[in-house]
Amino acid sequence: MRGAGPLLWIVLVAVAWNAWLFQRAHMEVQAVVAAVFALLGAWGAMRLPRWVRCPACGWRHPVGNDER
Repeated sequence: MRGAGPLLWIVLVAVAWNAWLFQRAHMEVQAVVAAVFALLGAWGAMRLPRWVRCPACGWRHPVGNDER
């Protein structure tokens, strides 16, 4: 899906912003949960496979990090 990558990063930045707001409101438990969620989401976004369309067969295939 086009544009899903940047949208995911915008959502993760928004979650990190919420963590900072929770911390400013002295809601430390919620701040830690939101920060951990943002970090896990960023790690998961980096682990998603990249896809390339094969010109021979027309199918989409995942490309590993070492095959770019």
